[in-house]
Amino acid sequence: MAESIDCYRFQHQIELASTAVAGSDLDAGKAMYRRALELWRGPAFEGLAGPTFENAARYWGELRVTAEQAYFDVELKLGCFKEILPRLAILNMKHPRNEIFLGQLMLSLYRSGRATEALEAYSKHAKDLAEELGVTPGPALSSLQVQMLQQDPTLLPE
Repeated sequence: MAESIDCYRFQHQIELASTAVAGSDLDAGKAMYRRALELWRGPAFEGLAGPTFENAARYWGELRVTAEQAYFDVELKLGCFKEILPRLAILNMKHPRNEIFLGQLMLSLYRSGRATEALEAYSKHAKDLAEELGVTPGPALSSLQVQMLQQDPTLLPE
């Protein structure tokens, strides 16, 4: 029964993908994450009202974002940084406060020889946070920016 419901198939695929990646099978993990993400056709429980559906939609939506982040981590490990740039740019517009997507975009830009654009993306994000919320970027993103400024060789693909 559960295998016929998209959300449970999605959850099962991301569990398989996570296991594959943990076992260093990045190609299999990438394929499984892609299969999971292809199950999405729009927002979960769209058009249904009430707290139960809203909470469930929020849960599945957050799980989708987590799966997308994991998928792009695998893509970056596989050296596919140029190929994922357009999708990461769209996700950054859609989720402007998501620093994981921004870090992935910055790393993709940097590895594509576009370090200036990567640092500009960080600067814009930092400025927006300061103006709108009075805060600074998180430590992981700030550390990535410092590594880029120092031209840390560990940021380059192997």
